[in-house]
Amino acid sequence: MFGKCPLPAGWERQIAEPVDIVYARIFYQMGGAPVTVGRQITPQSPVLNRATREVAHAKALYRQCIAKYGSGRWVAEEPILDLAATDLPVWLRESAVEECA
Repeated sequence: MFGKCPLPAGWERQIAEPVDIVYARIFYQMGGAPVTVGRQITPQSPVLNRATREVAHAKALYRQCIAKYGSGRWVAEEPILDLAATDLPVWLRESAVEECA
């Protein structure tokens, strides 16, 4: 989104309750044939459910680390390991990495 919204603050509450709001992304191809693709995440989406679980897990891990290490510098107790190709996302394992080398 670009620019400043001309509507007054809080306008979204006049059209929908916060629980009814859906997050959407619109992708528009510039140049060539104009192609528009929309994607949304609804409250029932498994994607949103997974994100909620991952956030809860991250918070629990943070609490464990605070309890174990305190608020000072955290030092891992395990040795440094080499990364295997399978530890990287597929898009990073492909030829793009080799082209940069």
